[in-house]
Amino acid sequence: MVVVAIFLLLFFVVISDTILSSNATEQINSNTTTANINDLITKGYISISTGNFSQAIGYFDIVLKLQPNNSIALNGKDASLLEIGNYSQAISYSDKILAIAPNYIGALNNKGLALAALGNYSQAIGYFDKALVINSDDTDALNGKGYTFLNLGNYSKSVVYSDKVLKLEPNNIPALINKGTALSNLRNYLEAIGYFDKVLKIQPNNVKALNGKNTALEKLEKK
Repeated sequence: MVVVAIFLLLFFVVISDTILSSNATEQINSNTTTANINDLITKGYISISTGNFSQAIGYFDIVLKLQPNNSIALNGKDASLLEIGNYSQAISYSDKILAIAPNYIGALNNKGLALAALGNYSQAIGYFDKALVINSDDTDALNGKGYTFLNLGNYSKSVVYSDKVLKLEPNNIPALINKGTALSNLRNYLEAIGYFDKVLKIQPNNVKALNGKNTALEKLEKK
């Protein structure tokens, strides 16, 4: 399970009705304005929010041809690569951002998630900790630590970080799933089912919650 930190940039210009094809063939020329670039970035983040990561990468690539150090576009491409499972390349984009802005929380979290997905858990925790030094209430970093401890088999510690998120955001889906999964592994099946049910009230078709609930029910029947 990978949770991605996505920053929808709602302060940018309203997107047009024109949708970029996945091969990102929009013409780049010397007349490109800041508004055009902001529009492309907005389209990229909207594409991420709808799950069209290849299209998002296309938009961000156009921006990065014009502004190679645009940290918002770099972060968007980083997040997209993370979502499609290209973890090594995602790390390379996190590193590009952090070379420009060492305290960029999105890049710290993205690198942590990529490292966790590659099984480099101690390094991953280090990056989440860096993000939490900057903002101790950053829910993406807290969820990242909860997810990492879950993968390490430290279920009690995973619950601690999920609880920190849920105190800030009671309906945070990744935290609810992380806690449900940790509780199930701790054999607290009924309590785990309760957390999966909370997710399913918000997102009835959430596959992770459905699978988690079914697993907990099966184990409860065998208990």
